[in-house]
Amino acid sequence: MNVAWKVPATLPLPSGPRALRVVIPFIMVRDDTTPPPNADDIGWTPWREHAGPWTFEFELDVDGGTTITPAAAAEVDGVTVRVARVIAASDIVRVEARVEGAPADDAWAPIGSISHGGRSARFVASAFEGDGNVVLFTDGGLGDAAGEWTITIDELTGGSDRLAGPWVLRFDGP
Repeated sequence: MNVAWKVPATLPLPSGPRALRVVIPFIMVRDDTTPPPNADDIGWTPWREHAGPWTFEFELDVDGGTTITPAAAAEVDGVTVRVARVIAASDIVRVEARVEGAPADDAWAPIGSISHGGRSARFVASAFEGDGNVVLFTDGGLGDAAGEWTITIDELTGGSDRLAGPWVLRFDGP
């Protein structure tokens, strides 16, 4: 299964209901029952297209979350991790960070977690943005945004290179 997502023009989203319409024009199904007629056949594929479209319309109640702009930074061995924005919603935490001073200034992916209110969540997904920021996502929320937050970056990975931390960033939510 492939998953794609669109980033809204502005974040955070206002809370409230959203009407969504998803159209799937076709699906591809793998047919493993028929072997290739000849192992040397060029262009043979086990994938078969089934035309749609399938249309799904539904409404979701969106928790836009609370935005925190901590301007927090931590430095280890000349490498700085900065966090400019955290969006804390009931089911996810989004962290926007930047890595500065790492060798070759490549795209460095942080590995770590975020803690708040006695709970902790690992970062389970990330995306690099065109402006050099990396966006980190948890797979769950951490409750009301008020109070102390801690982000711990255990290490940074860039290609096959790794930089050991930890980078620890502490800040307060509204």
